[in-house]
Amino acid sequence: MRGVHFALFDGDGDSLRERLDQGAEDIVALVEPVEAVKYNYMRLPVREEWGIIMKKDDPLTRRDVLTREDLYDLPLIVGRRGIMRDSVSDVLKLDQTKLNIPITINLPMVSRDLVVNHHYNHLGIRGVYEMYKDGTIPCQVDTYKNENTIFLIQPNRGNIPPRFGHFF
Repeated sequence: MRGVHFALFDGDGDSLRERLDQGAEDIVALVEPVEAVKYNYMRLPVREEWGIIMKKDDPLTRRDVLTREDLYDLPLIVGRRGIMRDSVSDVLKLDQTKLNIPITINLPMVSRDLVVNHHYNHLGIRGVYEMYKDGTIPCQVDTYKNENTIFLIQPNRGNIPPRFGHFF
């Protein structure tokens, strides 16, 4: 489309909502859970699955499913957002005090080297696994299939700009 310009910014939900609130972004896409009460939003027809991303040669990949006890023994990389950790822990019925979380991140791709070349495992969404592209890291989602909706949100500042009218 002529005359349409996009500026793309990557970040976690907190960073993106902060930029939205400051007026630096007109619209953002977020994965549940989302505190969307103060925004115009719509649910996109896309679902994400949560799972464990680990090295292909990890002995646990030979199993069909992982147990909660397996997770308690793994050094995990998780997102820094507390609301996300709480939501995933609730769905998976995990005791967060038993989890070994030495690393938290705000962008999922920073975990790739730690998973591929070191002994860490990423509790993340299938979309992150698919970004790795090299096929060396399976996502163990069988037991932990928790689908989250992706939201498209825009500040609720009264009038919806015409360019976004067809979304909301």
